[in-house]
Amino acid sequence: VGAATYGTLGVDRFPAVDLPQVFVRTQLPGASPEEVEVLISQPMEEAVNRVEGLDELRSVSGPGSSIVIATFKLERDIDTATLVRTIDRFLMFYIRTADRLQRTSVWLENLEGGLDYLRQVVCEDSLGIGAELEAEMAKVIETYQCEWKTAINDPVTLKRFRHFVNSERTDDNVVFVEERGQIRPATPFERKRKVREAV
Repeated sequence: VGAATYGTLGVDRFPAVDLPQVFVRTQLPGASPEEVEVLISQPMEEAVNRVEGLDELRSVSGPGSSIVIATFKLERDIDTATLVRTIDRFLMFYIRTADRLQRTSVWLENLEGGLDYLRQVVCEDSLGIGAELEAEMAKVIETYQCEWKTAINDPVTLKRFRHFVNSERTDDNVVFVEERGQIRPATPFERKRKVREAV
């Protein structure tokens, strides 16, 4: 039966194929899209770009978060653990060796040995510090806290978030409206409507 039906099988000239992808999402609460791009997305891309079998790499930077999307060629299986370990090592090595607030592009340009040296350190562990870098990242993850959440849960800090320093009174010009179960600043039209309703 198999031999008889082989010739009748359909052939798609352009079959739909799902390429292996890895999504790396990182949060940096309170950071602007520009800061996220420089501090998170670019270093991530430079780290992932050194993984073999990469076909396409792109990122999306927004307020407080970054998403790096890596697409790999079908002929190579991607090990998520290896990818995450490479990113962790890269970021911690960057933090160790870069000057304060130094952009990754400038850091790479000034790094003695360039990309080949960086690949040896991060991917091949030529300096024997791979475990240390991974442990440092693990400590960062363990001690991470959202500053906004901490402020909201701390009554002393929360008292500082008021409209006026010397008064408990609220600012009548600050008007919020509810949308999808959350509040947001009112538009000029909505503000006028709320004022009319209050009168």
